[in-house]
Amino acid sequence: MVHIRPTAFLDTPLFTTMVARSVQENGTIALPFGTGRTSPIAVDDVARVIATVLRDPAPRIGQVYELTGPREAGRGPVLRAPAACW
Repeated sequence: MVHIRPTAFLDTPLFTTMVARSVQENGTIALPFGTGRTSPIAVDDVARVIATVLRDPAPRIGQVYELTGPREAGRGPVLRAPAACW
């Protein structure tokens, strides 16, 4: 089994509509995360990783890929999908 664990998806109303509204209204990016931080990832990037794993899953059996955007901050370490997956 291979686990693909994306963080928050960038392509959702949370990051499109809500952010656009808060920027327009008061010039800030406001999201309902409290003091938590995240690094959203685009669904296209997640799809690329999954397609790569499906093409040749054998060497990835037992692996866990926690997918994030270009920079992640917050709770604990986050592993990036190896470049070979892209």
